[in-house]
Amino acid sequence: MTFQVTGILDDTPYEVQVGDDGQVHGSRRVAALLEQYGGQDVPVTPAGPVVEVGKTPRGVLACLLAKTRVVAVDGDAPRLTPPRRVGSVH
Repeated sequence: MTFQVTGILDDTPYEVQVGDDGQVHGSRRVAALLEQYGGQDVPVTPAGPVVEVGKTPRGVLACLLAKTRVVAVDGDAPRLTPPRRVGSVH
């Protein structure tokens, strides 16, 4: 489940690779951000769900989406929200 995230943190571009174990490679600033928010819950959308920031690919991606301006996510990134149900409501 390795994936890449490109974004902007404090007006500075970053590009990181996130491994299966949630390890982040490519930016010390992003690593420091993850350390700062580790163990805290961050909302994936304004209405939820929330994801705990931690050493998981899901936690890393949730933190980057909530605390930075993500420009692109490439590779096998985890899904943060349940799939939408398509169809009519009765």
